[in-house]
Amino acid sequence: MTSESAIIVFTKAPIPGVVKTRLIEPNGKSPTAEDAAELYKSILTDTLNAAKDACKATGAKLIISFTPEEGEGCLKNLVEQVSEDAIFHLQKGSTVTAKVRDSFRFAFSLGFACGFLIPGDHPDLDGITLSEAIQRLSGSSDPAVVLGPTFDGGGYLLGFNRSSFERVDFSLEDTYRVCADIFLKARIASIPCFFLENKSDIDDWEDVSRFLASCKKVWPQRESRTRATLERLGFERTQFSNHGKKLSVIVPTLNEERRIDFLLDSLKTQTVEDYEIILVDGSSYDDTVSKAWSRVDKIAYVGNPSRKSQELVGGFGARGEILLFLHADSIVSPTLCESIIKAIDANANIIGGGCRAIFDGSDSKIKFLNVMRMCGDKLLSIHGISSGFFVKRRAFILANGFREDVMEEAVDFQSRTKEWGKFITLNEYIRSSPRRFASKKTFLPTFVIWVVTVLLTYVGLNALGIERKLWKAVR
Repeated sequence: MTSESAIIVFTKAPIPGVVKTRLIEPNGKSPTAEDAAELYKSILTDTLNAAKDACKATGAKLIISFTPEEGEGCLKNLVEQVSEDAIFHLQKGSTVTAKVRDSFRFAFSLGFACGFLIPGDHPDLDGITLSEAIQRLSGSSDPAVVLGPTFDGGGYLLGFNRSSFERVDFSLEDTYRVCADIFLKARIASIPCFFLENKSDIDDWEDVSRFLASCKKVWPQRESRTRATLERLGFERTQFSNHGKKLSVIVPTLNEERRIDFLLDSLKTQTVEDYEIILVDGSSYDDTVSKAWSRVDKIAYVGNPSRKSQELVGGFGARGEILLFLHADSIVSPTLCESIIKAIDANANIIGGGCRAIFDGSDSKIKFLNVMRMCGDKLLSIHGISSGFFVKRRAFILANGFREDVMEEAVDFQSRTKEWGKFITLNEYIRSSPRRFASKKTFLPTFVIWVVTVLLTYVGLNALGIERKLWKAVR
């Protein structure tokens, strides 16, 4: 085998009633099973085109790992429009994990040194991203892993070379911890793991809405069979299916092993159970994820960590009607989730708000900080200055989430959406660590920067570059 890398498209044949069943309306209404199959053909074609571009750029070869066996004919007709020399392989195994591992073994049995497996339902995937993954592993026999994380904890790309595949015994049965499982097992084996940017697949109508929005905002000129099919079938609409809990609690983390237990303990004592916990980790090198593993519902990853990007990933991956953003160093009251749910249900005009967050401590500096934060809540109606901002997921998605180019994301979000409804402050307390203000030497400049960034964002000025320079100077 002359090529070093294989791109493995892991897919089902586009048979009505087999693919994209969550998009099918009951009782023969549109979209039908046939509509869903036609849409999947377009999604798969876009995915194959991305693979073709990467093969052309890197010299990789294409493998189609498929099921069921009777769908091979229609699948070949589709694939041959994109690639004439693709290798076909019938998936073997009783579980997703077994089928994926079998697909990698098949690629390595043909002599490939690296394998990159992608599901067939990622129309926003591009050849540049695939080529980046291939370049991460090519040219070296040292074990390494590349992962493409989705917003909900799954993976749109799994990349192994021969030596890393043999040493990482991963499981894919929990779709909300795919990357977490592989990352932790690779870390135990001292194998480096590289993350690509987060992407989403198309499983439900909310994914459809977000995909169409990204087509218009991110790459409006790019040709997309998926977009054309959705528009032709008349499916360009915004739907929100709450097939999860009532409330999604989103916690961005980075090396929080010392504090994460306190937050999770306080969430365990909530007076309602209708909530999920989503941990969005920034590739922690401590035991944050291991400690939280059995205590959260989803674990998503972000390759380039920042609080804003992690909150964005968690918000897009959530399926609760309400989103609650908490810092990992917080402790919440037992009635917090219940109070948020009651407030949202009681008044349709309320779209979000904050809580009475206070810094933990009793010395004069901490009391001063708490007074200033209370003034921001009461005098300026600024909600969510720190941990404890909540918002309806519908509003979050329609506003395209938090902006990453602003200083205070929750303050900016309220400014952009204030005409949509009302923001409130609940009489619920959240205790947070004052660790940013812990140093006597840097207390005053840290406080000044904090106030300035909040106020500038409040009046609509987003000097993110200046903020970074100021924080760098303090550190």
